[in-house]
Amino acid sequence: MTNQPSDEDILIEAARAERKQYRSGASMFGMLGVAGAFGATGGVLIFGSHLVTRFLAGPFSLLGGFSMPIFTTLGIVALGIAAFFLLAAFVSSPLAAWGDRLPSDCPTCGQSGLRAGTVSGRTGDTGNGPRGVVTLCEAPGCSYAAARVTRASDSGSAE
Repeated sequence: MTNQPSDEDILIEAARAERKQYRSGASMFGMLGVAGAFGATGGVLIFGSHLVTRFLAGPFSLLGGFSMPIFTTLGIVALGIAAFFLLAAFVSSPLAAWGDRLPSDCPTCGQSGLRAGTVSGRTGDTGNGPRGVVTLCEAPGCSYAAARVTRASDSGSAE
């Protein structure tokens, strides 16, 4: 007989892992890096094309004149994409708390630090993981966690 974790345990561990990744700021720094790359590309396309056009002489100046609107348009598009990534980075800030605030107090520590979020868990290779609402306490030193399964795992066990 194998000792498999329950759906509630799977969901609680998935929520704790999600909260840990959220607090680490890794996703925010990754998005800031992508925003910086798109911003630099847009700047080079806009300002670099102006510099190249200014320094081209003779028949090559026509080449710069025709490509200038194309490079400027691509630069503006790149800056727009950078703005979207910058906005997404600030939304995923580790300063913002995980989940939605609950109005009730924690049953373990009595503080008002309960937060709830919908989480999908992962199980073995063959089955779909459970899905549910997990409640975690944000108070320091409190490890309260509760889960309500909304979709049970499809473990495919034979009885």
